[in-house]
Amino acid sequence: ASFLVEHAAGNPFNIVALTASLVEEGALMQAEGVWRLDAPSLKLYVSQGKPARLVETLIEALTPDVVDMLEWAAVLGHEFDSRMLRSLVEIKPELLASNLERAKSQGIVAPVEEHRFSFTHDTFREHLYNRLAWNERRSRHQKVAEELERTFDTGDRQLVLDLAEHYSRGTDVEKALDYSLSAAEIASHSQAHDSAMRYGKSALMMLRGTARQGDDRADAERRARLTLGDTYAGIGDYDLAIEQYEAALAVTSSNAMKAELKGRIATVHFMKGELEVAATQMEQALAELSLRLPRRRLQTALTTAAGAFRIVLSNRKTA
Repeated sequence: ASFLVEHAAGNPFNIVALTASLVEEGALMQAEGVWRLDAPSLKLYVSQGKPARLVETLIEALTPDVVDMLEWAAVLGHEFDSRMLRSLVEIKPELLASNLERAKSQGIVAPVEEHRFSFTHDTFREHLYNRLAWNERRSRHQKVAEELERTFDTGDRQLVLDLAEHYSRGTDVEKALDYSLSAAEIASHSQAHDSAMRYGKSALMMLRGTARQGDDRADAERRARLTLGDTYAGIGDYDLAIEQYEAALAVTSSNAMKAELKGRIATVHFMKGELEVAATQMEQALAELSLRLPRRRLQTALTTAAGAFRIVLSNRKTA
């Protein structure tokens, strides 16, 4: 039963179709009045991709306008807003409602809340998304990003993440870079370490393909590496954190920012237990601001800095 529910998305029509297919393939058999799945036949059925072909059959049974709508929805993501979908597909509200109802009746999508739907199973979205050629995907992601940017408040954190995803898959490298940098910072502050590293590394890769020069290029690299450094420090990977801070320092010209980076390097060395290195780094950080502390007071300063840094890293999610 769980196999049927999972692969038919709980839709009665799909369950009937999948049941018939399993019986035909010998993976579902009746013996002594009881229906049982035959494990070897079921394993072969799945390995041959037949559930995916069933999904393909269900989608091919839909009209072209419904399929096109669902392909746009697949670009939007597992969950999508019907109002955004309407602006992308450019059809009348009543026709969109009818098409969504058709997709819902087939068990492909389901309502989540007002104006929001989701695909009932990832297999549906993946199949619809993979129908699109690579260039078509890029074009559609670009259009989605532009529509999101035009329609909604870009101060919303989740929207920034969405814009980073769509622009990164679109055609505007400059905007993809800008939003990826912002997304990396948001993810880092939310302690979403994997996402912060993914966005930060993506931003560095994108930077290689942009025409940015001078201070703009240096600032973008500094932001990416500072975020990566903070993220590595947050998960206790101190050597990689120092590596990123030093790389950020190499492209930094501001004395204040140099002081901040050297202070971070000093703090991470202190957290590693490397007290002499930490003290030297802290002296260099203070020198950037034309300040100096006696060595005996550096220990107190480093202890305070390390404590504050740990609090910042641990409390970011609530900021």
